[in-house]
Amino acid sequence: MLTIRKIALILSGIYLLLLFAGFVISRAVWFYPQELDKIQHIQQREINSITGLVSLHLLQQLSVTIDYAQWNDVYAFVASDGKLDQAPNIVAANYTSLGLSASAILNNDGDILLSQQLQNGDFLSEESSPISHWVQQQSKDQTIQQLAQTAGIYRVDEKLYIISIAEISNSAADITSNGYFLFAKPLSKSFWHQIQDITGVTFATYSNPASDCTPADVAITELQQSVKRCLTNPLGKAPVQLEVRVPNSLMPQLIPNELYLTYILVAVIPLILYLAFLGLVTEPLRYVTYHLRRSNIKPLPELNPLPFIQVKELKELRSTFNDLQSRVQKQRSELTELSLTDELSGICNRRAFEDKLQQAWRRSQRHQQNIALILIDIDHFKQFNDIYGHQLGDQVIRQVGKALESCTQRQDEYAFRYGGEEFVLLCYLRNQDDLSALNALIQNKIRALDIPHKGSTTSDRLTVSFGIAWLKETGSWLQNLNTDDWFRAADAALYSAKDAGRNCCRCTLIDQHTEITESPVFQLPPTKPSP
Repeated sequence: MLTIRKIALILSGIYLLLLFAGFVISRAVWFYPQELDKIQHIQQREINSITGLVSLHLLQQLSVTIDYAQWNDVYAFVASDGKLDQAPNIVAANYTSLGLSASAILNNDGDILLSQQLQNGDFLSEESSPISHWVQQQSKDQTIQQLAQTAGIYRVDEKLYIISIAEISNSAADITSNGYFLFAKPLSKSFWHQIQDITGVTFATYSNPASDCTPADVAITELQQSVKRCLTNPLGKAPVQLEVRVPNSLMPQLIPNELYLTYILVAVIPLILYLAFLGLVTEPLRYVTYHLRRSNIKPLPELNPLPFIQVKELKELRSTFNDLQSRVQKQRSELTELSLTDELSGICNRRAFEDKLQQAWRRSQRHQQNIALILIDIDHFKQFNDIYGHQLGDQVIRQVGKALESCTQRQDEYAFRYGGEEFVLLCYLRNQDDLSALNALIQNKIRALDIPHKGSTTSDRLTVSFGIAWLKETGSWLQNLNTDDWFRAADAALYSAKDAGRNCCRCTLIDQHTEITESPVFQLPPTKPSP
């Protein structure tokens, strides 16, 4: 037969396995994907920072090109079809200060009017200038107009250049498209080093990438240790490829070493404390069992909570405890019944009212029904006690309570004594006819008691005033309200009945089409009537 200690050891082993499985599953489902997503976002941000800085360089050169294209002497040179004695003032110093190596001026037909390329401090002839050959090829392919007002990276004679082209215009005459102005800037290793220094991203560049290389503007959809993206130019070609790698130390692992240390701290240490505590628990159990056995209680038939495992301590403890438990349950039921009954009136008390009110409210949110909360007050009861005495007043409380209890027709309708001379009814009213019938029934029941009341200014017989808060066609819309709103609505109706002269009824209708505070009865200020 197993003991509690043995069962605890078995369950502890199962607990350790389940805990470790929980660690792995939670990491696989939650933490590990988050880490992958974080690294992926870092990769995307690095690619974006590189391409953004390259685009900034392109825009800066394009801005310089547009500025030169708007020179008046450039416009005049093109207007003369390149026949002016003096060409635009573009000297070697301009190239050096701007980091450029070549420029070209073309007319609208794409004919080269001027081409210059600086190499080792000297201008190359047009026949030996790679940029001139490139411009001639683009003019032949009729792509110059397509490239106007753009800047991009192009491969010319196995070298990379940033080439920007702008339309020549005359700002004074407001004339555009009088030709094209071109600047070319070589891309050296220092250009990429500068981008690495600014962005803080280490990357590699490769020439002549494959034709299926992924463009840089395509988002990263899955984590890769090496991400390769191509920079494309306005012609749609990819002259250079970028590669950003994630160091091995930063790549997330499904089960890192830290997981084992965390597992030991979270599982093993509490487990040791639990087993030590278990040893302190079993001794008191034996002690309790011993003293239960010494009592004269006759044990009930065995009730084993684990029929598939015979537990020695539980078997002994339960056999001696069942009889005491049965007695306690019986006494508890009797106490519960007494605690929910008003001692004076014999009907349900305020505690029972709070429980039934909450039950009715929750049921009303799930099902469509018409239920009313009726708050009832005996008129001028203080004067009744002053004249006839409290003993007779207590008798009246009992009579009124029984009379109101007889007004409940269904099993789930209740009458409660709320406190003092106040009573509450929970009744179901299907329509206006039921409401009128309930009003008449309450009045008739009280009138049938025929209790004299000389101190009443309303009638020479005992009367009641009551207010009704009627929930019409209940449902999920009641989630915006609560039982306090319901009770306040009934209380407002009761005060309205008292203000109307007592011995009458007032009703507040609550439905999903009208705000409760907009009910005509509820808006009346609850003025306490004079005694």
